[in-house]
Amino acid sequence: MIEINLIPEEERKKVRRVRVAKPRAAIPGLDMVLSIILLVIAAGTLFFMNRGATSQLNSLEEKINISIKELKELEREKNLVEKIQQRQNELSKWVSLVQDLNKNRAFAVHIMDELNRLKPDYMWFVSFEENAGNFKIEGKTFSNLIISSFMVRLRESPYFTAIQLQEMTERKEKDQEIMGFVIIGKAVKSSGG
Repeated sequence: MIEINLIPEEERKKVRRVRVAKPRAAIPGLDMVLSIILLVIAAGTLFFMNRGATSQLNSLEEKINISIKELKELEREKNLVEKIQQRQNELSKWVSLVQDLNKNRAFAVHIMDELNRLKPDYMWFVSFEENAGNFKIEGKTFSNLIISSFMVRLRESPYFTAIQLQEMTERKEKDQEIMGFVIIGKAVKSSGG
């Protein structure tokens, strides 16, 4: 019997290739070993990535702790600065108060000295008030003539102007007739004092 192959030659080569199996050297369990190696590599990669992330996290936590300590130090310094500023403000108030008191101290002393110099005998002052140049003197004496003499002396002084008798009362104290008076006016700074 004669065999005739009617398949074209190109297709015959393809068929032959498919049919012809190359001999393989098969290692038993090679796929298992490769799987284990890949698993170990993946586990190692994950381990080192986790270790790197953990070290970064620890580094960031350390930086946060350092920042918190610095913040607490700065807060203490801020509180100290605020206390110093508050104390400085208090001292400034005291200094301005002392300056205000000292500003007219010499003038006030001179006014009191002038009042004492002008005061006639048998007259005494009960109170003296001065506010923004205006003054008020309350006093006692035995006679209205002494009050009149005192007012004339005040008017002649260069340190007093607008002298007025605001009130005069008569009363008896310890079997003695006493004249109470209130004199108001303005205290002026003299060019000589």
